[in-house]
Amino acid sequence: MTFSHDGIHDSLTQLFSATYFYEELARQIALSERNGAEFSIIRCVLHVQNKREQDFEAINFAHLLSSITRKNECVARMAENEYVILLPENEFN
Repeated sequence: MTFSHDGIHDSLTQLFSATYFYEELARQIALSERNGAEFSIIRCVLHVQNKREQDFEAINFAHLLSSITRKNECVARMAENEYVILLPENEFN
């Protein structure tokens, strides 16, 4: 299983890395404290039955998440099979 990143993107899925997600989360928390902006976090865990297909499934799942989210939403791969989406308040209006 390939799990590395350049600080911004996960090398396998090209989603944001956990490091980048935490930086974005800190920004959202700061915005929330300053002006009351709300945000949500959606956590997804991918259960893979066949370990030999794990990379393939991770790539497919990343494409799916990318296709259902907007460009300004932070979609990150946090761990081998764990993903999160950070949704700013303005996405709900």
